[in-house]
Amino acid sequence: MRGWTVILRKELYGFFSSPVAYVVLAVFLVILGFFFFSAVTCFSLLSSEAQQNPDIPQGALNFTEFVWSTLFLNAGVVLLFMTPILTMRAFSEEAKQGTLELILTYPLSEGGIIFGKFAALCFVFLLMVLFTSVFVALSLWAGAGLDAGVLLSGYIGLMLLGMAFISLGIFISSLTENQAVSASLSFGVLLLFW
Repeated sequence: MRGWTVILRKELYGFFSSPVAYVVLAVFLVILGFFFFSAVTCFSLLSSEAQQNPDIPQGALNFTEFVWSTLFLNAGVVLLFMTPILTMRAFSEEAKQGTLELILTYPLSEGGIIFGKFAALCFVFLLMVLFTSVFVALSLWAGAGLDAGVLLSGYIGLMLLGMAFISLGIFISSLTENQAVSASLSFGVLLLFW
């Protein structure tokens, strides 16, 4: 599996020279920002009601579990929609343009080609997840006590889920030449597995 860095650079250039990566990144962050805002607002209302009700024990509401567990669950659902958009062009565009045969004639192993495409998609995905650290910074700025174990395990789970979705999307993209068909099939299969 040698030469995968060539494919990685080619794919990253393809992503960031077109608006696809930027649009997917922006939509992902806007949707998760809405879910974060909704969860924080709901937590704020519940905690103010809990302060007025003496029957609710102090500390019954946990910010990390209430807001972040909900956010990670919603992020997994959002990935059902966003991952097929990211992976739809992995091999289907190469096959449609006729460049797949050219890539296969390079002195690269097939595993290197696949790993290069996977690594590029994972880089874009990890960039999306990295930008959600703004929500952690906002939580800390607001003075919310965060449980590092919940956050760390949630982020690790989200990354592993995204990488699994990416690998399935790449596989389905290799089966068809049409990007729309690839995205639709990827979404359908991911939804069935969900």
